[in-house]
Amino acid sequence: MKINHCSPLLLVVLLAVIAGCAAPPQSHEASVSDTLVTTKIALPASTAQIPIDTIFSEISWIGTKPTGQHFGVFKIKSGFIALDGDQVKGGSLEISIASMKVNNINDASPDHSKFIRHMMSEDFFDVAKFPMAQFEILSVEPYVAASDGNAPMVKGPNTVTDPTHSITGNLTLKEATKTVTFPAKITIANGRVEAMAKFNIDRTTWNMSYRAEGSIEDNFINNTVNLGFVLRTLIPAQ
Repeated sequence: MKINHCSPLLLVVLLAVIAGCAAPPQSHEASVSDTLVTTKIALPASTAQIPIDTIFSEISWIGTKPTGQHFGVFKIKSGFIALDGDQVKGGSLEISIASMKVNNINDASPDHSKFIRHMMSEDFFDVAKFPMAQFEILSVEPYVAASDGNAPMVKGPNTVTDPTHSITGNLTLKEATKTVTFPAKITIANGRVEAMAKFNIDRTTWNMSYRAEGSIEDNFINNTVNLGFVLRTLIPAQ
């Protein structure tokens, strides 16, 4: 006799697989505040503005949906790190939204250009009005792991597992600016700064709500987006 119903165990396994596909990257959750921090730390006269090496620096991104994920990078147009001896005191980045690249779709595929056009549209970045994103570093403090058990150390390919500092700054995307704080690993050698971070943010906080979770569209896109950066400054002239 043919059985026309599924095993409960099979359903559990299938649901687990589907949930795994839909899950955003496991990473640190950035602290995001609507109350902007506008007071900068007074920089000593000895602070130098070291330009970002835009060739060897980039911003990475990962977006997910029930059927999979897309990932890629943005180029940094310009920026600097404020360095006082061996201490990072601030900095600023200008990120080219129009430079967006998706790495999991072949460049020659029609799907690549279709995806980029959609991301540049009003549904997402609205690049015609907002071609640049900005991040202004306001403070850099030694990293202190949470001790209350509410924010355990996150491990995996989409996070920095050995952060040294907490960075706070104002992130501007489209018409919205929010103050964000996240962990990063910073190293300094011979006057050159290298910094790495990966963290999650909610895209709807920056007015990108197309097919957001809980919307009426049939196929939602996860609100959580993983952002990362690899920053390297130019070697200071001797």
